[in-house]
Amino acid sequence: LVTGVQTCALPISLGKLHNIAVYIQRSPQRLAEFEKYSNGKRIPRDISTRWNSWYHMIDAAMDETMRPAIIHFCTKYDDLSEQFLSHYDWQMLSTFHRFLKYFDTATGRTQGYYATVDRVLPTMEYILEKLEAGKKEFIGDEIIGPCINAAWDKIIKYYDITDRSTTYTASVVLNPTQKWQAFSELQWSDEWITAARKQVDRKSVV
Repeated sequence: LVTGVQTCALPISLGKLHNIAVYIQRSPQRLAEFEKYSNGKRIPRDISTRWNSWYHMIDAAMDETMRPAIIHFCTKYDDLSEQFLSHYDWQMLSTFHRFLKYFDTATGRTQGYYATVDRVLPTMEYILEKLEAGKKEFIGDEIIGPCINAAWDKIIKYYDITDRSTTYTASVVLNPTQKWQAFSELQWSDEWITAARKQVDRKSVV
């Protein structure tokens, strides 16, 4: 969905929140004023080079103290009249928040000192499962639907590439807590598992 947000036309609700965050942070006076309403909290900016920055921005805005602070701040500045977040906008943000949280969770699983290659395929499966459910849920939605589809297309591209290397398969198989049973639990076909066994065995012999 992160890629989906960037690939599709930016949804208006996300654009409004982005503009509000930018407007607040452009002036020390505005920032100080906003912090009075939000008990010292800020809205983190979305940054193209930071994973999950859109999620963190929305997550902050959805906080029970931040939402009323944002609404109150926007009513005080005429410059933000067109950026005012309606009930519909908040619903949209809530939906994006739900799906982007899956990516935040997945990122946490595959980074850091304890991250290992055997987590890659299960994590991709996790994301694809959530996106496939989303495709069904928002099949007729003209905003969220295309974003989910774009994200799914991007992930499935890299998911398919993992078949070119036995490293990913072997890393799962060599994990004592997973082994070949993991692929059966992921409901991979018997034909794929058989072919993968041959590839892993061939590499182990070499």
